[in-house]
Amino acid sequence: MPGGFFMLAGRTLEVECEEPSEPAGTYVAADLRRKDYDIRSKLPTINSCSSTSELRAWLLQFARGLGFYGARYIHVGTRWWRLEQTEVPVRFLTTSTRSENENKDWLAHDPCVSKVQNAFAPFVWSTRPSDWHNPKQMLWLEQERARGISAGIAVPVQDSTGGPAYLSFFGNNEPALAELVEAQAPELAFVAAQFHAIAKSMLEPADWTPTLDKRDIEVLKWAGLGKTYSESAAEMGVSARTVEHHLRKVSDKLGVKSKVRAVVIAFGLGLTEL
Repeated sequence: MPGGFFMLAGRTLEVECEEPSEPAGTYVAADLRRKDYDIRSKLPTINSCSSTSELRAWLLQFARGLGFYGARYIHVGTRWWRLEQTEVPVRFLTTSTRSENENKDWLAHDPCVSKVQNAFAPFVWSTRPSDWHNPKQMLWLEQERARGISAGIAVPVQDSTGGPAYLSFFGNNEPALAELVEAQAPELAFVAAQFHAIAKSMLEPADWTPTLDKRDIEVLKWAGLGKTYSESAAEMGVSARTVEHHLRKVSDKLGVKSKVRAVVIAFGLGLTEL
């Protein structure tokens, strides 16, 4: 994996993005680094990643650099536009290779999801059971403890169009995690936002998300640029009525009642771009 340059806080960093020395999902013992660990000096460039496997390797390398066993990326999405009663995230990536279909019912299992919906700052989570956990969450937390995971950090990203996402780093030593969050919250938030931007353009949405054909995407593109039906029709070489028909069809697919909302959701999901 190539290296490159990365801009952060006015500094240009020349870094190497190498494959991790440990295979993903081995959960080797790792002590959490000091709270003064300099994330900026260790941050490889995410932009050099050109495939899902490279993005996963980058995430594992970054997580291990902080002393975690690994990490997960979860794009929750916005609940109110879900076309099905699904608990599968819009996008999901894990550094673990041991868990097949780990994203299945993830939104029902992970207690962090409800807090991520409205959180802006990183926070510590624990696998300790609590009275407010439901049975599905209790089972999931028990499974995490069985894998040697006792705590972690969730770093939320509030995407105004695509809905919230978060990076979830998992490991142990809850007190040290609290110190890490206190000392490095801005840096962690920056990394999560950068990772989400790349992952949203690289990872395919879940199977339950709507499928748009070429003409659907084209009408959304012109609508997103502020074109009227007539202006879009002129660009596409069709009638204004045809444009209106396709926008109505797209709105039905996305479960909304207006072309403005259809544009917002489609772009937020990453189903189309300008």
